[in-house]
Amino acid sequence: MNSYYNRKKQTIAILLTFLLVIQLVSPIITMSSTLPIQEFKTVDDYYIIHQSEIWNIDKSIDKPIIIGQDATLTIKSGIDVNIFADLIVYGELENSGRVFMNNHDIYANSMNMGWMTITGDANYPSHGVIQNNGTLNNVGTLNVMGPDQYPIAPFIVDDLIHNSTVTSQEIVIEGRTVAGFIVKANDQQVLTETNGTFQLSLSLNQGLNEINLSYVDVFDREYFTETLSITFQKDEEATNTTDANASVDPKNDKGETLPRQF
Repeated sequence: MNSYYNRKKQTIAILLTFLLVIQLVSPIITMSSTLPIQEFKTVDDYYIIHQSEIWNIDKSIDKPIIIGQDATLTIKSGIDVNIFADLIVYGELENSGRVFMNNHDIYANSMNMGWMTITGDANYPSHGVIQNNGTLNNVGTLNVMGPDQYPIAPFIVDDLIHNSTVTSQEIVIEGRTVAGFIVKANDQQVLTETNGTFQLSLSLNQGLNEINLSYVDVFDREYFTETLSITFQKDEEATNTTDANASVDPKNDKGETLPRQF
């Protein structure tokens, strides 16, 4: 009889421990498989870290922070960082300080908290990494379930030529996004520069051209951004007209030049 009650007590203790762990972890880690609905924002709406930075003074950032794929953000011990927007990690965050998220979200692919490591997509072990030796405070949701949970990155085309008519067959599309992304325009693609800028040279067909723009992030996820409608129309007037100031000598039926009359 005693052994029965002992086993029952052990079972209850295990269940209570499990429930306690769930209560501690569930407010932090999101298990949802539903993809977030996001709208594109311009690059200027973000604080983008394209190249590695070391923060050794206190900071306060009121824009969403993106750590690019080739960048490491190092926060030194004793430093306080207040972030009033989301933190999105494509590269690596090495935190030894105190980060206050003010109920905003963090997006990463893996996180090492010393006593536990959480991994989303193991195929990308060096992307979206958080090495946390400090504290992450007041986090809204810590999304470490893989790249599919990441929000859409900012993307902008400079000097937009949408719905325009051009007389040059060769055009250049310029814009900005996150460094290390691949930008595609129909069958052309280019790797963004270290500052996140890109240039794509395209040859247009006569008439209306529909150019589909997209980017591929460090997790090989491709996102459609927009379609540019550009009409290429040759400058017929420039190529088929005769200079109005050019002089033509009059000729007779035999082809002989006649004297001009003034």
